[in-house]
Amino acid sequence: MKRIVFSVLAVFSLITQSAYAQISCFQLDGAEVVSSETSPQYLGFFGSVYASDSIMNQYGTYGSRFSSTSVRNNYGSYGGQYSIYSANNQYTTSPPLIFKNGQFLAYLTTNAYLFPSVSIAEIDASCTFYSSLPSQSGTPELPEKPSSLTGLKASDGEDSDYILLTWNGSNRATGYLIYASLSEDGEQTLIGSTDTTSKFVPGGTPGAEYYFFVYPYNSAGVGTGMWDTGFVKQTTSPSTLPDKLTTRVDGRSSSAKISGSAIQVSSGMFVDRVSAPEQVSIQVNIQPEQAHIGKGASLIVAVSVYGQLFLFDEIGQLHVLDGSNVYVHRAISNLAESNAFELFNGIFGVLDRANYEIYAGYLLDGETSLGQVIFNADPIRLSVE
Repeated sequence: MKRIVFSVLAVFSLITQSAYAQISCFQLDGAEVVSSETSPQYLGFFGSVYASDSIMNQYGTYGSRFSSTSVRNNYGSYGGQYSIYSANNQYTTSPPLIFKNGQFLAYLTTNAYLFPSVSIAEIDASCTFYSSLPSQSGTPELPEKPSSLTGLKASDGEDSDYILLTWNGSNRATGYLIYASLSEDGEQTLIGSTDTTSKFVPGGTPGAEYYFFVYPYNSAGVGTGMWDTGFVKQTTSPSTLPDKLTTRVDGRSSSAKISGSAIQVSSGMFVDRVSAPEQVSIQVNIQPEQAHIGKGASLIVAVSVYGQLFLFDEIGQLHVLDGSNVYVHRAISNLAESNAFELFNGIFGVLDRANYEIYAGYLLDGETSLGQVIFNADPIRLSVE
């Protein structure tokens, strides 16, 4: 089922790393900045620190941190953390625009999903400007917004590792913003952007249905988007590890001590429940059996979610546990008396809402059977809401 969507709802989180375009200082010298409002506000230009209208002049109209028309005003409409027209709002899709000689050059933003883009911090760290006047006078004329998106299709269970989104290109679009939600009217989370007409979305709970929204954009703003539903292939696996999960998988006792915790990165607090989006670090400490100290081993990590068990490999991929396969998370060259590891450090977003049980253990070098892995009997539990 598909329906045209006429507005972009609030953005609640970001799940990728920043990817700024390579904009040179030479290109920026003399370039003007305007807001992306319907009636654009002139915000100065990149020039000499002595030029009155220069953004680099800390005492000028457009460079002062106290001016209402400055992108450096941390509490203003164009520099504040929460304003939709701000250069410093990492979630906005309507940041200031950089023009040179009447041509759009880049977005002035910290939003890593918009491109080409550059941030004030990057400019301050890298550039010295010499222009005393902007490249042209007056506010540049903005182009039309992109035409409405058509033909969005999200794959339905065709792969167990990702969902493929495809759509038709929109006229005048320079890129596309991709959002995800758990319902048609639920909160939308920005999960990526692209300048092509397709996107692979990795992860997701097998069989769970997700709503994907795609919007075309250009320097004039965000155009009309649409949505479609998709899901990852449903797989089957045992709900418990072979012979149940005791201290040792095969049921024998072990003197090893394995403990772990989930830590909310923003506060440094131990947690067992967080609200998406949230950055969490999963950490574990292994005190091996006395006879195992000094030996080589492999760190094995299992994750239980929605009644399915997965093994977490060395590049962060999850593999369905079939009762015999062993995927190594990392090699341990020499087991010490106490061994601390960070299993994961990243953001749990809307697509990751679930109850997790995380088991960690080790398998001595030379051993290959899953039944020989020594695990923590009491898992690390984390509920992502």
